[in-house]
Amino acid sequence: MTQKKPWIGVDVAKDSLKVHVRPTNERWETTTTMAELKKLAKKLKSMDPQGVILEATGGWERKVVAVLKQDVPVIVMNPRRIREFAKATGKLAKTDGIDAEVIAQFGEKIEPEVRPLPSPEEEEKRSLLDRRRQLSDMLTQERNRLERMPRNMRKNLQRHIDFLEKELKGLDQEIKQGMEMDPEWKAKNECLQDVMGVGPNLSLALLGAVPELGHLNRKKIAALVGVAPFNSDSGKHRGERHIFGGRRHVRNVLYMATLCATRCNPTIRSYYRHLRKAGKKFKIAIVACMRKLLIHLNSLMRQHLALVEPVMATS
Repeated sequence: MTQKKPWIGVDVAKDSLKVHVRPTNERWETTTTMAELKKLAKKLKSMDPQGVILEATGGWERKVVAVLKQDVPVIVMNPRRIREFAKATGKLAKTDGIDAEVIAQFGEKIEPEVRPLPSPEEEEKRSLLDRRRQLSDMLTQERNRLERMPRNMRKNLQRHIDFLEKELKGLDQEIKQGMEMDPEWKAKNECLQDVMGVGPNLSLALLGAVPELGHLNRKKIAALVGVAPFNSDSGKHRGERHIFGGRRHVRNVLYMATLCATRCNPTIRSYYRHLRKAGKKFKIAIVACMRKLLIHLNSLMRQHLALVEPVMATS
């Protein structure tokens, strides 16, 4: 009988890592210095694992992933999935050691798919787009506060708004220059914005936060963004379908773009009116239109990639 390759869970903290191997239950701790990470990569490579799993930890995992992915298959998981798995197995306590063990057990039982990780160049693009989103969110918050602020605080708040607007403008210029230097990134952006109702906010959100666009089928891409309705049935009872999870920021931007599309995009407008005439509530109709728009963009990106990838392979 062929022995299965091990699954390895790594719990990432700012300065340290806890490592757990399944099914042998070997465990150890190391630091996140570059020298120690290279030693860790070499050790894990010698174990020939089926996968090394880490949780997304707000950025602390990026340095670890960048080193490990050169030698072993690395998977970055949503922490909520790991935590729900821990609860399902009765592990309610939470420490770094327990987390590493649970992550390894998750890999052993679920066997998540190993997907290609972004290159350093793609990471740089995503960091730019992430920062743009952060500045945009802060700017919206400050503008909303301005209306409710006492007069003595408005000048202070306005100075911060002016600063954020200047920073956002500079970042947009940097993104534009980056696109000019990367024809493929520019082509993807233009492909998405060719659709009526899709502006730079949605296009950049999809390029930055949904690299899977064009690589997944319609059901998976809808579930990934969080616009796929899930059943809520039991016995003879048929409950209402609700969307759940997904990438909230992308869904928020998609919502605003869809509102625009219901006015200016003939296909989305016709679909929205059809749903409303059929008696669907506003939110149900809008979410359905969001899903339709996203699936259309996914299809366009798949067609774009199908045309580009053969050319890149022969060049």
